[in-house]
Amino acid sequence: MIALAHYFTSRRFVSLSPAVIQRLEQEGLLEKERQPLYLPKNSIRTIIIGAFVGLGIHLFRGEGIWYERRLFQPPAVAMLSMVFAYLLGAIVGSISGWFRKRRTQPITGVWGDVKAVIVLGAILVAAVPEFIDFGAPFSPLVDRIALGMTLFYFGSR
Repeated sequence: MIALAHYFTSRRFVSLSPAVIQRLEQEGLLEKERQPLYLPKNSIRTIIIGAFVGLGIHLFRGEGIWYERRLFQPPAVAMLSMVFAYLLGAIVGSISGWFRKRRTQPITGVWGDVKAVIVLGAILVAAVPEFIDFGAPFSPLVDRIALGMTLFYFGSR
């Protein structure tokens, strides 16, 4: 999940006009963005998100005559909630970016700092007991919450 978040966030998100981007690329100030696997823009993102949506539909529908509804079993809920956390972060990031553009006064970046501190705290709560012999490890839910918060953070950047 972290690898997927890294892929999505490592792609260039520059809010410049296409003419400005082309000029900066020609001047050598901005590296030309290559499309992965030479596919059309956003193809990889669409395939990845489509695969998770398809998995959710498959798990919800079940197989054969007996509808198992495996979507609501713990492994499926854990995995799909991580994808949802990232997508929710991306939606929140888009909305907050829209509000930032509409403001006339500069934003201090406090919201980004707050998110980073919360995520670092969650990671420390999940990781420190693993590194020191704490004796009684936390529930796996703590790890999932820390991972979900991390993915939300990456999505909202």
